[in-house]
Amino acid sequence: MGSLALRPALLLCGNSRPRVAATPFPHATGAYGQLPGRDFNPLDLLLLLRTNGKERPLGILVVEDRLLQGAARLLLEAIYEEDFHAVSYGYRPKLGAQQAVKDLNVELQFGRYGYVVEADIKGFFDNIDHDWLLRMLEQRVDDKPFLGLIDTWLKAGILERDGTVIHPQTGTPQGGVISPILANIYLHYALDHWFERVVKRHCHGRAHIIRYADDFVCAFQYQADAERFYRTLPKRLGKFSLEVAPEKTCIQRFSRFHPSRKRRFSFLGFEFYWEADTKGDPRVWRRTARKRLQTSIKNCKGCSTGR
Repeated sequence: MGSLALRPALLLCGNSRPRVAATPFPHATGAYGQLPGRDFNPLDLLLLLRTNGKERPLGILVVEDRLLQGAARLLLEAIYEEDFHAVSYGYRPKLGAQQAVKDLNVELQFGRYGYVVEADIKGFFDNIDHDWLLRMLEQRVDDKPFLGLIDTWLKAGILERDGTVIHPQTGTPQGGVISPILANIYLHYALDHWFERVVKRHCHGRAHIIRYADDFVCAFQYQADAERFYRTLPKRLGKFSLEVAPEKTCIQRFSRFHPSRKRRFSFLGFEFYWEADTKGDPRVWRRTARKRLQTSIKNCKGCSTGR
């Protein structure tokens, strides 16, 4: 089915935002109607070695499912791109990690911030609650067959190495074409919208968040606001069956008035810190995170030895 096989149709629901029905073109009606009820092929499981030594499971889709998920992803992007906040950079058109890093650098340099909360969500893609995700999708999508199709994908079996098939109760398969947009929708409601509409309103000073997938950084002008957010964040994520990774979550002083490389934090493979430039003016600098740099050097040496 091509990328134009589905088109959105607006459904006005009272005073709420318009909900969208994924209406198929006439020539695609038969195929679309059969999709939610059919059995999808189980995903082949590929284990990737991460920099911390742990393995990350990656689901491999068959061509048929990859094409269908691609069409569904385009439809969801058309609906949610107007809803997503500008602080979300992961897996979005014309945005990416480099832009997130640059914007964070500028925000910290010229914003009046004194504290930073660095956070990461533990096993995010494996712990997305299916019921919550479908409830979130229902806020903007009014098409039961389409939602049923997504629910089927979420519960598609995973083929293990020993030949057994596991049907997950939570999470989205990493490697699935539609998984990134679903993850963004989940955190849009669970984190971004809450921060912009609730957290900022209760802060006495400036507050800002930048998120790329499940990795995010929050900057605050005042210590009390940063500490309140730091205490509240685990409760908020827990409501959606998520939890912060303790080893990657911390609060620290980060200010032009306390420049030091010791007061640094990491985000998307870079370390950020305040230090005076050649003119003596304080400036936010960034460099490749030491752990990532050491891993890259080690891998390069391994490749050279292999030759």
